[in-house]
Amino acid sequence: MYTQTANRRNPNHNRARLFGGLGEFSVEERIHIVRGYIRQMNNGIHLLICHLYLQGYEDSSVCEAMHLTQRGLEVEKKAIAEGLLDYANSGVL
Repeated sequence: MYTQTANRRNPNHNRARLFGGLGEFSVEERIHIVRGYIRQMNNGIHLLICHLYLQGYEDSSVCEAMHLTQRGLEVEKKAIAEGLLDYANSGVL
């Protein structure tokens, strides 16, 4: 079904967008995508937010550590998620 809109050379192209996230990728593919995205990330705020979540922080603790409101954190999380999906759709696999 998705092959009609997918890049013919790379069947994973746009797969994340079409299926609403990274859920259609295997665990190994998701690990590769996330590690690659974090490696090329150049926004210090986003890097710190990711680091805090990797350390097991909850949303409220991230807000406190970053001096963000809940709304501000949601905006940053959305930007991180969109960047991750763009990265996944860039043909990294």
